[in-house]
Amino acid sequence: MLSQPILLLGMLRNLVRNAIDYTPRGGRVLIACRRDGPEIRIEVCDSGAGIHPDVLPHIFAAFRRSDNTRVDGLGLGLFIVKRAADFLDHRIYVRSAVGRGSCFGVIAESDDLSRRQAPPQPGARVLANQE
Repeated sequence: MLSQPILLLGMLRNLVRNAIDYTPRGGRVLIACRRDGPEIRIEVCDSGAGIHPDVLPHIFAAFRRSDNTRVDGLGLGLFIVKRAADFLDHRIYVRSAVGRGSCFGVIAESDDLSRRQAPPQPGARVLANQE
């Protein structure tokens, strides 16, 4: 995957923390990663409260929170996720249904490993191509 590990890890930490915070006891949080053609998709899904459709377009803005009943946090987590995704040229998306949970995804370009030549094994000799 073509990314910056520290920023990507920070994005995923924010998404996982939100999923845990907004999922009630006994709920589920699922983290998945899969290749989708030339891309890698990482998803963090939960069975929590979900996000109301009226609020959904604004969740990546600074200091915006989908749940104003909570007193912890500043509403910067998703803003940071969005800014990091923009910086890394990754795409993010969200699907949510009130009362059923949310699913946040990060899409990054895949590093096409099938075209990459395997590095030589220790002690191996690299021979020039002979025609």
